[in-house]
Amino acid sequence: MRPEDGGLEGWHRRLDRTIVGGMASPYAGFLEDGQPLHWDPETASHRDKLLRYVKDEDTQRVRVKLWVTPDEGEAFEDVECWWSFQDTALPCDVPITTEIALTRETEVAVIVGQDVLTETLEPEHIVIVGMGDSYGSGEGNPDVPARWRGITTETGHEWLASSAFHLPLPKRTWVDDRCHRSFFSFQNLAALEVASNDPHRFVTFLHYACSGAEIFDGLLAPQYQSWSEEPFVPYSQVNAAVRELCTTPVASRGSIPRGEYEDITREELDGIDVTAFERRPYAASTGLFQTELRKNDALDRYMRQARSDTGRDYPSVGMMSCPEGKLRKPDALFLSIGGNDIGFADLVKYALLPGTYDSGLVAFFTLPSVCPPPEYRVDPSLYPTVSQHCLRQDVNGRPTAADLIDGTRGRGGIGDKLTLLYNVLQHRLDLAPEDIIQTQYPDPLRLLPTDADPCGPLDVENAVVYGTPEVNDPFSAWAGLKMGAPFDIARGWTFNLTSEEGHRTLAVFDMLRVALAKAAKENGISVVCETRDAFIGHGWWRGLQLNLPNAGPPGDPRRWDVDLWAPYAYDKRDRAIRTGNDSAMTQPDAASAIAGAVHPNLTGQRLLAERLTTRFEEELRERKSFNAGRIGDLLKGLGDLSGR
Repeated sequence: MRPEDGGLEGWHRRLDRTIVGGMASPYAGFLEDGQPLHWDPETASHRDKLLRYVKDEDTQRVRVKLWVTPDEGEAFEDVECWWSFQDTALPCDVPITTEIALTRETEVAVIVGQDVLTETLEPEHIVIVGMGDSYGSGEGNPDVPARWRGITTETGHEWLASSAFHLPLPKRTWVDDRCHRSFFSFQNLAALEVASNDPHRFVTFLHYACSGAEIFDGLLAPQYQSWSEEPFVPYSQVNAAVRELCTTPVASRGSIPRGEYEDITREELDGIDVTAFERRPYAASTGLFQTELRKNDALDRYMRQARSDTGRDYPSVGMMSCPEGKLRKPDALFLSIGGNDIGFADLVKYALLPGTYDSGLVAFFTLPSVCPPPEYRVDPSLYPTVSQHCLRQDVNGRPTAADLIDGTRGRGGIGDKLTLLYNVLQHRLDLAPEDIIQTQYPDPLRLLPTDADPCGPLDVENAVVYGTPEVNDPFSAWAGLKMGAPFDIARGWTFNLTSEEGHRTLAVFDMLRVALAKAAKENGISVVCETRDAFIGHGWWRGLQLNLPNAGPPGDPRRWDVDLWAPYAYDKRDRAIRTGNDSAMTQPDAASAIAGAVHPNLTGQRLLAERLTTRFEEELRERKSFNAGRIGDLLKGLGDLSGR
């Protein structure tokens, strides 16, 4: 970013206009050419060239540009400058580049005529860790998005649902394909903006957020992924950070006998019963995936096969630790978590997918494993199939989204889960509560802002929510979701998000947002509630190319050429989330097209990053003010002692 950009929006606008072909990830060329980046997908870790700025921070040097500014009204004409680190004179009007220590003061002198100018240079090195779920990873924004040029599509608006078109599909690639981690993640963009806000800053950003992650399944234990070649992400996000922030090697399963990881400690549990949580039901929920965060628990025993198949010492359950004094404490941890813990994908499915089909195969794709609470369900006389399904879930004791938020039957909800996570992050990464900056999930449904407390509940009943008519619309923004259904079963489906559905969905997610903010505040965590309203004015119905490219009859003005799809184009009035069509066009395959829907696009990621950056800059100013005050008090105290 440049100062003249005026922030992330100006940066987005400038690059979209100046890069040939429009805005693109800086990683795209490397990925397309098979060149290594900072992340090594084979080892699921950041490469040593990046980690040296964490593990060997004090020996690193960084490049700086220096120049001499003439006094007002003067100019350098044929004037030479002698710099303290150069053996020859150089023209004073030419900037010079050199390297200085990253973590120590460097004295620099320059002779200008008869004057000797000196300056003390000391970069500010900030280490930021990013953790969380698909919102934090950048889901919906592959670094190499699908390019449709030269691909012929079928006529009619059903072309994405046609089995004849499923192959071949344009390629799409992320920095980390396993976690759908992208340069365009708002966590990454916020780190970029923090670095760009001060030319004396050097930011090291370690990114671990992963699409699909939950508090237990992802952050505290290795994440199970049914869509991946290997069933588990090698390390939990917390353990991955401990490994890479520790300046000495962390013990692994292969280096010491069978006791390689620690059990979670009593200090971290702080009275919380790790077994007493409502858990979201999902595929293969046979009890094997219930972890106690202890060695040899049910999940760890299940992982033995994965370790045996690869001959590696991971995945494993338990907590890694770094020897005292050997951890490079992060200056901040950006956190986005909680949506998957209450069934985010299931609630979106409940709102968007038709619930009127009863065959086993169709029901598998349309019926949710987590239902909304009864007060936010559809009219059973209109949708008997999905209504009976949710009723069966209730009778069988399956938790609703509200149960997962609030807890029930004496079992903990999302608040206790978050408290446990905060405890672990503070214990394992040496973080203070205020070092953890948690972002609130944005609302893409409301049309109008509110003056209400962004951390408090919305007046959902009176909220103005956009909705579409409940008709079979060939120009629907959600028709691309048909790509996710096999065997052409979705060709006749109708995808709509009516105002009534939007209100119900808003109500459930508002319950989650209130619970997230409450848990963060009770634990002293810095929570960015302002992100809740970041998408007001950028709803999913805004912007260009809402319908699929060849939707509607030939000659309809709403039809557009598939070659024109530009997923990262700048548009001041653009929507902030990916619709079903956007996702199908950007990351086209059955699983990815569904996964990317209802996630922030680049406009949305940018809006979230701006608010996250604002909060972090406030935190930095408060820290510097506090530290300056402590130093002042110390010096005053020393003065008082010397005067006695």
